[in-house]
Amino acid sequence: MLSDEDKLRFLMTGQHDVKLLRRVCTQLGVELASCNSYLEYGCGVGRTVFNLPPTIREIHCVDFSHAHLEEAKNNLRSRSSTSVYHYHLIDQFKDIKNLPGGHSFIHSFIVLQHNTPPIIEATISVLLSLLAPKGVAVLHLPIARGRYSFDPKVYSHSTSAGKDLEMHILPKANLYDLALRAKCSLVYSFCGGGCGGDIYSEYIVFQKS
Repeated sequence: MLSDEDKLRFLMTGQHDVKLLRRVCTQLGVELASCNSYLEYGCGVGRTVFNLPPTIREIHCVDFSHAHLEEAKNNLRSRSSTSVYHYHLIDQFKDIKNLPGGHSFIHSFIVLQHNTPPIIEATISVLLSLLAPKGVAVLHLPIARGRYSFDPKVYSHSTSAGKDLEMHILPKANLYDLALRAKCSLVYSFCGGGCGGDIYSEYIVFQKS
């Protein structure tokens, strides 16, 4: 079990992620600290959220693990903040569609790649629909992998499908189509690490019209 000092040291590593988000905001001429509503998709134990500006009015923590959300709650209780926190457990895909909308900022890091391409695409479509006008989404996503292919029919008949920690990609062309359908612009993208080996990933930055 981690000591309080080790836990705090781990949580503070989220400063790097928030610094990156601030750089994105600077590029777009928006201010992270003045966001009305922020959503972290795949918050884990709250490492990134812990380091967000305390002036953000509402912060929505979304995860797929009840244990992670409980730990996030415990970690955020010790943080002095004027923000109001909301916690959302995703147990099934339909739960994503029930998330509240109107967010100024949505962020996700090393989460989406564990889903199949159709689910990645459907998830991004929902997340973009949750943005407020002029809202920004920064989504980390693998977009290329050596010798990668995905056949829905083959996958659906595989006995090992969904039983291991899978790594998938979504080509960048799909993301432009998603942005168009969601009335967003794919403003820019950049490589920021997160996946190793033969996987190439980027942060994809969307902005709502």
